[in-house]
Amino acid sequence: MVIYYSIDRYKVPNKVEFAGWIGRTKQKKIRVTGTTKKPVPLEHCLFYSGELYKICESESFIPQGFKAAKDAFKKKNMSAATGGSGSHAPAPAPASHDGA
Repeated sequence: MVIYYSIDRYKVPNKVEFAGWIGRTKQKKIRVTGTTKKPVPLEHCLFYSGELYKICESESFIPQGFKAAKDAFKKKNMSAATGGSGSHAPAPAPASHDGA
């Protein structure tokens, strides 16, 4: 039986020690290998107001994603500060239902 573990080197800096512990626990011989290539590139996103804005991919900053998130933040805060967009008419007063 062969079991493979994939360990992110950034999260488990002591991979040899960790592999030794697994080997002792499972009473199995463990081999540790490595690569400099990241199999799954990291993406960093900002989550704001129900939307994801990608701001970093493959270690490169994406200014357009950051600007889009910043613009959405400004738009929402400006709208909240002015009580809405200002383009809507005020709601009509509720109708009276007292039979008069």
